[in-house]
Amino acid sequence: MLVIRTAEEMARALDSPIHPELKQPLAAHWERLSEYEGYDLSELAEFAIVEPGDTLQDLSEVIEVQLGEGGVAPAFSLTPEIVEQHESWTELVFIYSDDGFGLVLFIPTAFVTDPLISELAKRHLNKLAAH
Repeated sequence: MLVIRTAEEMARALDSPIHPELKQPLAAHWERLSEYEGYDLSELAEFAIVEPGDTLQDLSEVIEVQLGEGGVAPAFSLTPEIVEQHESWTELVFIYSDDGFGLVLFIPTAFVTDPLISELAKRHLNKLAAH
């Protein structure tokens, strides 16, 4: 799992050979968050990109959004504020607090090793489609 919490980590991610489809949304978030003068990225948001081999346990250890029990697959304890389907990625944005700090989570639609992670993304995409 690629986790981005600092400006340096974001710069490295944008310069790295990450999936080309992720560069545009990451750069857009970075540009938007850079407008908050006097704040470090670590004070505004964190990013997590699920990679092949990552498990639901890995995800729950990295993100602050708790995974609760719920039926066949766990559910997020917070509802994402934004759910966006890119060509081969699902983007979920969670806001943790009233000050706006949050998590941007990218889950690939094709190569997730743990089906429970895919199920989490599908649940929120289905909710989005229903509205």
